[in-house]
Amino acid sequence: MLIGEIARQRQSLGQEVASWAAPLAVVDQGLNVLRYVKRHPIMATVAVSLLLKLRRGGRTTTWLSRGLIAWRLIDRFNGLGRGDGGRAAHRRGDEAKEPGLLRQQPVA
Repeated sequence: MLIGEIARQRQSLGQEVASWAAPLAVVDQGLNVLRYVKRHPIMATVAVSLLLKLRRGGRTTTWLSRGLIAWRLIDRFNGLGRGDGGRAAHRRGDEAKEPGLLRQQPVA
């Protein structure tokens, strides 16, 4: 008797959860997009800028070159103080461990 009631409750709960599968999948995709933007803010900014520029038309190549220059400058600023222009962090994969633009360097 108790086992039958548990089985009915399990079935009822399964049906209720199944109705939430599609909305939760959309929320999950949105969270993945936000995580990507958080990890790659420059790429997201460039992508949005390109979409806006392409929508209006005009000198897209000028904006592409400006975005590339800005990305390189920010990358260089992130490596200041290490003497490598930020390249060592990329080789080691340390960029996630050292967040922030223009990090403070320890005082020697």
